[in-house]
Amino acid sequence: MAAPLLSLSEGEGARARRREQLRAWAAAEAAAAAALCPAPPPAGSAPSPSPGLPAATETEAVSVKGMGSGPGSGGGGRSRAVRFDAAAEFLACCAGAELEAAREMLRADSGAVNGTNADGISALHQACIDENMEVVEFLVANGADVNQADNEGWTPLHVAASCGYIEIAQYLLDHGANIAAVNSDGDVPLDIAEADNMEALLRSEIGKRGVDIEVAKREEEEVMLRDARQWLNAGKISDEPHHKTGATALHVAAAKGYVEVMRLLLQAGYDPNVQDKDGWTPLHAAAHWGVEEACRLLAEHFCDMEALNNVGQRPCDLADEDTLVLLEELQRKQNDLRSKKEAHLRQAVIDTSLEQPASYTTKHRR
Repeated sequence: MAAPLLSLSEGEGARARRREQLRAWAAAEAAAAAALCPAPPPAGSAPSPSPGLPAATETEAVSVKGMGSGPGSGGGGRSRAVRFDAAAEFLACCAGAELEAAREMLRADSGAVNGTNADGISALHQACIDENMEVVEFLVANGADVNQADNEGWTPLHVAASCGYIEIAQYLLDHGANIAAVNSDGDVPLDIAEADNMEALLRSEIGKRGVDIEVAKREEEEVMLRDARQWLNAGKISDEPHHKTGATALHVAAAKGYVEVMRLLLQAGYDPNVQDKDGWTPLHAAAHWGVEEACRLLAEHFCDMEALNNVGQRPCDLADEDTLVLLEELQRKQNDLRSKKEAHLRQAVIDTSLEQPASYTTKHRR
């Protein structure tokens, strides 16, 4: 993007929160791995229920079939009373380093290698979090996308750079990792590298590849500007929400501070209250990331500042202290503007009725 999305202090806070999210998710997956993905039984033995296997939830598929490519797919293999979603089960097996079980799943469904959890975290992200080189190599050898981003725009290289895992970072770079990938904070892996040796590695690789990081950061915004101008000129918005998250161009622009993109999208008629699959509006995104100018612009376009996401959170519930103060101020201004607008419309109706000539009805006798 053209300008940093967050101030230095805000950026550090966001990165710290993201690292904590990754650590928490890693711990949860490791705890669940044994229950979700037991080691395969010896050849010829009958499968037995996994101890402590939880009841089916909305992320599971109930099926009497085996390791097919989806619920009711009819695939062969061992049967289970409860078959977990292929992606979730594959993630759990990799988190538990059960590579034989993971290999069996990939034989049934090779696409599982790039499956993700609800946060967009793939098995390769998880292996990088765990600093498990064996699993990283296994996944890449089986077609894992080294540039797959999670819902916050973090690629596996972002994870390795943030954690300081030199060996994994080098391996990812050797296998096509994009050193200029930009996450939702507007950071490339170099921006979040804390260890000196990691910073040295990434700077060296940037030099070898001849990458202009600042140009790379602006590239997404420039593409979005071009698209927004085309939609405005055509009088038709052709945006397709993200297939997993439901995020729209307006969500992305609000989160990343692409204010000019937002102006064009709103001029083109984009709904300022459009929701993604989690019920987040663009204002939720702007508030969460502390993008004050985006908050102002959305408020000026009379977005719903009390909109609730799927877990009942308003934009102000996601904001830090400074952004919360701004949102409260914008709410007051929006209420004042709405009141003035309504008063103006009422007066216009009155004025119009007074200007119309009186209408008389004449009765004629036959």
